[in-house]
Amino acid sequence: MKTEKVIVYHTYNSVTIVNNEPIVVVNDEVKEAKEKELNAWLELIGPLFPAQVTLSHKMEDVDLPIGVNDLCKSEDIDLVALGITGQTGFAKILVGSNAITLMDICNKPMLIVSHKVNPAVQKMYWQPLT
Repeated sequence: MKTEKVIVYHTYNSVTIVNNEPIVVVNDEVKEAKEKELNAWLELIGPLFPAQVTLSHKMEDVDLPIGVNDLCKSEDIDLVALGITGQTGFAKILVGSNAITLMDICNKPMLIVSHKVNPAVQKMYWQPLT
């Protein structure tokens, strides 16, 4: 697919408004734990990419749709792949609404990937449409 660069992007929104009052949800310990998880995941998926592909990551305290659109502009992104987790209950509604909101406002093609997919090295065979 002639991929040159992959950016793994994770957002968290530490300020939530409840009853018109801002509440900070993510503290430094949670942020450090998320960064550690992200780095471990990067080590896991790194070998899946050929040597010519640059793999980097970015983590920000921002709403997902805003962050993705800004990153698409600043990094000239061609495709957005969104991983969704296997949440239940209220968390499932929030995750689903984030994905739906992003699909509505993202001006780039998107690939939605389920949490049930395990990264694996596979050969892809492309056949041109005739």
